This record gives sequence, C-alpha cells and structure tokens, in this order.
Amino acid sequence: MELKDLPLFNEDLEVGGDPETITTFKISIQEVDGIIIVSPEYNSGIPGVLKNALD
Repeated sequence: MELKDLPLFNEDLEVGGDPETITTFKISIQEVDGIIIVSPEYNSGIPGVLKNALD
C-alpha cells in the first residue's frame, strides 16, 4: 500500500467507521514487529501526507 491510496483524515468518517483502505493500512502496521519511516524534510517538518497517515 502507498500513502497516495489513503484518504485525508476526516473525523466525520472516523465516527462511521474507518474506510476499507484505512482498515487495511492499520492491519498491515499491526502485523509487523516494527516500521522504519524514511522521508525527506518538508519546511523543517514532517510532510503533510505522512503526518496524515500517522494520525
């Protein structure tokens, strides 16, 4: 799965349950022992798309 496949965070969607792509992403993260995140810096911080996925 790629970050481009994840929808932007929307609290209204979260209330009704996660979309299928989010559920799949969460399961894939839970099934591993650890993750390594490598990303270029964007304006002295985390890129918005990555932050969205982590949220």
